[in-house]
Amino acid sequence: MYEAVIAVGGLFLGYLIARMTKEELAAGEKWLRLICNAILGVFVLWILINAFDFKLGIGIVIGLILGFFIFNPYLYLGLLGVMTYYGLNRELFAILVMLFGLSYMGLYYKQAGWKFFVFYICLFLLPYALVYFENNYNWLWYGIAIGGMFHVVRENYKRD
Repeated sequence: MYEAVIAVGGLFLGYLIARMTKEELAAGEKWLRLICNAILGVFVLWILINAFDFKLGIGIVIGLILGFFIFNPYLYLGLLGVMTYYGLNRELFAILVMLFGLSYMGLYYKQAGWKFFVFYICLFLLPYALVYFENNYNWLWYGIAIGGMFHVVRENYKRD
C-alpha cells in the first residue's frame, strides 16, 4: 500500500513545487507533457513486455472505449497499482507514479483545490477494491490501463 502513499505524495509535492515556480511552468509546459506521456509510454511498454497475452487485446479495446468517458490517468494508474500485488514491480511503479504526479501537477496546478485532490485520490484508490477478490483477469486490468492511457496522452495534446 506504500505505492499509493507515494503516488498521492507525488501529487501534493508536485502541487507545492508548481505553486513556487509559476513563472517557469509556462516555458516548460511542453516538457512537462513530454515527461507525463513518456512515463505513460514506459508503463505501456512495461506491461506489453512483461504481461503480454493475446487476451490483452480485449482489455485494450475495453480500455479504449472506457477512455472516451474517463480520461483521468489516476484511475488507470490505480489499476496498475493493484497489479503490483500480482507481479508488477512495486518499487519501480511507485517511483514512476511519483515522477508522473510531479510533472502532471505542473500542468494542472491551476485547477487543483481540495476537490481536485479528493477526486484524484478516490480514482486512484477505487481499483484497490480488486485486491480483496481473487484475480484471474490480470490481462483485463492491464488492457484497460493501456487503452485508457492512450486517451490520456491524446487529451494531453488536445490542448495544443
